[in-house]
Formats: sequence, C-alpha cells, structure tokens
Amino acid sequence: MKKLCFMILLFLFAGCGNFKDIETGKEGEECFGNETCRGDLVCLDGICVRPGDTGDTGDTGDTGDTGDTGNIEI
Repeated sequence: MKKLCFMILLFLFAGCGNFKDIETGKEGEECFGNETCRGDLVCLDGICVRPGDTGDTGDTGDTGDTGDTGNIEI
C-alpha cells in the first residue's frame, strides 16, 4: 500500500507545471505568470530580455522620399 501511495504522489509531482517549465524566466523565454524573470532580466511583451534591450532600433523605415523630384514642367 505504501508503494502505491508513493507511486501516485510521484506521478502527481511529475505532471506539475513547475517541473516542466524550467526554461520559464530565462533570456528569450516566456516570463513568469507575475511578469517577472530570473536574475536581472525584465519582462517585455511576455518575453524575458536584458534591461535596455527593447528590440526597438529607432528605425521607422521612413526614408523621407515623397516621390517629388523637384522638376517643374512649364
């Protein structure tokens, strides 16, 4: 009977999400449920990143070209 109880408990713990999600909170992985990460990482849009690494390069893709060449026909 003791062996059966032990096996049931072992089976229950093996299915626990905390044991399966060992990557959670690491750089490039999902944040914890409370939007935190391991160490000095920060949670940005649900992904753990290094502070200051927002992924925003500031490039808007706008070249400023309006298509007008400045040539005027008279």
